[in-house]
Amino acid sequence: MKSDRIEDLWSQLRLHIEWAKGFSLILLFAQHPQPVKLLRERLADSLRLRTQRLRVWQPSSTDEVGTLAEQIFKASGNLAAGPLWVELWRHAAEGSWQQARTQLLLRLNERRFLLERDLRKPLLLLLPQEEHGTVYVYAPDLWAIRSFSADLPNPPNPPPRELRGHAAAGPARTELVSASRQASELEWERLWTGTADRARLDPRDGFAAFAAARERGDLDAAGVVAAQTLELARAQVVATSTMIRERNLVIAVSQLGDLAADLGDLEAARSAYGESLELSRRLRTSLGDTPQVLRDLSVSLDNVGGVAADLGDLEAARSAYGESLELSRRLRTSLGDTPQVLRDLSISLNKVGGVAADLGDLEAARSAYGESLELSRRLRTSLGDTPQVLRDLSISLERVGGVAADLGDLEAARSAYGESLELRRRLRTSLGDTPQVLRDLSVSLDNVGGVAADLGDLEAARSAYGESLELRRRLRTSLGDTPQVLRDLSISLNKVGGVAADLGDLEAARSAYGESLELSRRLRTSLGDTPQVLRDLSVSLDNVGGVAADLGDLEAARSAYGESLELRRRLRTSLGDTPQVLRDLSVSLERVGGVAADLGDLEAARGAYGESLALCRQLHAALPEHPRFAKELTDAETRWAALSER
Repeated sequence: MKSDRIEDLWSQLRLHIEWAKGFSLILLFAQHPQPVKLLRERLADSLRLRTQRLRVWQPSSTDEVGTLAEQIFKASGNLAAGPLWVELWRHAAEGSWQQARTQLLLRLNERRFLLERDLRKPLLLLLPQEEHGTVYVYAPDLWAIRSFSADLPNPPNPPPRELRGHAAAGPARTELVSASRQASELEWERLWTGTADRARLDPRDGFAAFAAARERGDLDAAGVVAAQTLELARAQVVATSTMIRERNLVIAVSQLGDLAADLGDLEAARSAYGESLELSRRLRTSLGDTPQVLRDLSVSLDNVGGVAADLGDLEAARSAYGESLELSRRLRTSLGDTPQVLRDLSISLNKVGGVAADLGDLEAARSAYGESLELSRRLRTSLGDTPQVLRDLSISLERVGGVAADLGDLEAARSAYGESLELRRRLRTSLGDTPQVLRDLSVSLDNVGGVAADLGDLEAARSAYGESLELRRRLRTSLGDTPQVLRDLSISLNKVGGVAADLGDLEAARSAYGESLELSRRLRTSLGDTPQVLRDLSVSLDNVGGVAADLGDLEAARSAYGESLELRRRLRTSLGDTPQVLRDLSVSLERVGGVAADLGDLEAARGAYGESLALCRQLHAALPEHPRFAKELTDAETRWAALSER
């Protein structure tokens, strides 16, 4: 079972239950008991916290199914009771059960008005996945009024489907590999190609297909679905604008942004996320500050902030993230400390902390990350070690470790990174080698390797970086040359090259740095001159220049350093004097000055060192509490003094 999918599904389901005001219909399609049991138990536990009880029906015969309609309507009299959970997903292929399910749906469909009027609580119907495409035929009114529907994911090795009451012969068929389309994708394709009047389709079925395609790394398939759902959502809003249709359009446009970001097209992502945010603000104006409206707006702001940060517009990112955080705090005030509210707040705090760190405000970053970590630990205490909880906690620990390292507290960084790595190894054991699991693990290994190198433990750093590189090569093999895969691989190669150079293996360093530079140039060719692309390329050039200098090839070093410096001047022109831009430019100037001095060109060296020193002073004056900037200023003054004596 894809853990991230079941966790996302549970988060959505819980929102629909918690925020239901009166009747709501939820349709879940299953073919394996494990996700059914997990959701049922979680929902029951969640309701107990609010002193409610989940009413469960699990009919064991078709005769019992025949009495369900009356039992459901009788339950309307007990207003204090909780939601109704009706399991009808078993015996998918047995004719008598198929007929019984159809009759129940027909009866409920005929009495839809009574359901909406009298049953003032959520009704959850669990049906076979095989019947997902027929419910709207037998029960079109029920299908039209449903508030939520989803296919439950299967565990990694589901048993054979029941075949007319007998166990299937032969070995069980394993879950589809990542290259194979998921059930939600196949269902959407069937609906899209087989429905004459597409206006009857529900974009939410397309959203599920998009998420599944994106999860398995098939961006081409995700792009097709994104275009289809956007076409459908726009047409439905034009035909009749309702709250649900307007919200579907927000999600459909946002999907385009997700896809563009995955493909590295940040301008297209910014455009799509901007439109989605505008639509979210319109919904707020028309509907007011309902919890769903505020949460959707918060998500849109996070998307806008994320792409702004990737484009180097840190002030725009800070503004968007700050507004999102304010909304998350408002939701906590109005809804209380529900798990979803706390998780959303934790995510917002991490984003606010990230942009604060990028702007050099490490104390603000530490405060935000610390609060986020506290919330993540609270969620672990209340919800247990679910995969989503463990992953969120590992991310918070990663952020806390990062700011600790920036502040010079390497032992605190090592502790946080170590705990994060331990959690990600646990997730790999429980979830298997999914792309998300492998990428998360590689990031943790890079962090652990980095702090080990800073502490002087180069063998530990080499081991961690080597394992990370191996994972990223595996991801390239399975996912292909996507921008994210190539960038991750380039970063890993730079780290492997760095520790090789520190250990004196200059040929290994040159090989790793050369491969990383080749990938960075490929990304520039495919993505254009985005700030991230240019900065990554400049880092690779610095590394290539450094190992060339160590090998005595000073002309090659000067060429690489010169190209890197040119890129960093361009970034200053486009992004302004952010701390990252100024520091990167200072480092490039120091390297250009160093190789000039080694070549005997003292005038060029003085010019580069002098400009680097001025930038270090500017950074220290702006951020006097930043330990790295203070140290780099001291180093720059030492270099300048040494050169002046020559």
